[in-house]
Amino acid sequence: MPSVGLVSSSDGGRLAHLADPAAVSFEACAANTRFTRTMHLGRGDAFCYTGRSLLAAVQVKDKVIGLNGNYPALEITVWAAP
Repeated sequence: MPSVGLVSSSDGGRLAHLADPAAVSFEACAANTRFTRTMHLGRGDAFCYTGRSLLAAVQVKDKVIGLNGNYPALEITVWAAP
């Protein structure tokens, strides 16, 4: 399965890798301070995005999509930022 490579955009948002991808929640994302500008994720990994008045969790799922199966499916949850 391909990995997902991310680079933080210039909109002032922040990316933080979740140490425990099984614990994806608003609380886990709000408390996470492991910020980074880039990351490579594999199946099951998760990260949080904070910016633009929102907080989001993204998890790389098991299945792949696309004509050649080259794209991992992502599960995205978005909350309003505190």
